[in-house]
Amino acid sequence: PSYPEEFNPNGRPIYERKLATVDGETSFNGATYALDRIVFEGGRFTVHAKHGTYFHSLATSEYLEEEFLARLSGDSDRAVNLSDLDHRRELHRIAGGENVLFDGRGRAAALSMAATVLVTEPDGTYSVILPRRSTTVETHPLFAHVAPSGIFAPIGADRREDPAEFSIRRCLLREYAEELFGYKDLEQGRGILAEDVESLPPVRALLEAEEQEKVALRYCGIAVPLLTLRPEIYVLIFV
Repeated sequence: PSYPEEFNPNGRPIYERKLATVDGETSFNGATYALDRIVFEGGRFTVHAKHGTYFHSLATSEYLEEEFLARLSGDSDRAVNLSDLDHRRELHRIAGGENVLFDGRGRAAALSMAATVLVTEPDGTYSVILPRRSTTVETHPLFAHVAPSGIFAPIGADRREDPAEFSIRRCLLREYAEELFGYKDLEQGRGILAEDVESLPPVRALLEAEEQEKVALRYCGIAVPLLTLRPEIYVLIFV
């Protein structure tokens, strides 16, 4: 409901400005799962999450990229040091240096999911779905990006404690229907379709193809892009 005091104070105007633009349709402050910590034990990564919102992520995580690019403004070839980046330097101090990749303190870095749809063509080559982002998205409009992809989030703020919502597979299926087949109501978790995404015709067809081994859904790993320090979980849909 507010901007926590422990967050970067430069992000507060960003957060408040975004709240002022909320219209419930093109701009809304959705609930997210934000990075708490990533633990590596026994050859496995485990992601622990805390509650967050999309606008908190914009103000504290995506802001890292904005801070970096501002330093390059006017001279894109200049060297930028950590000492030049106040917000990033503070996160390094809190986490203890490079551990900032695994430590979510001081920010609300929304977890996200990105899937690559890789299609085997009749001639033995491969194609991938790589559309351009919308002009209305908050970050990187018109950039090419894999689809489906999106913020890893519960269906609504009231469902953040539901263990069934903390599921990459469920997130993948919702984004698949929303981004590739136009089920836009799923974006805000509206209606019965969001509750029963497996019943949607394109999702049902995908799952049937998976059962028939015509399609494979594979978890590929986790990355923490350095520009935003916001973890992304990667999935492959192999046709």
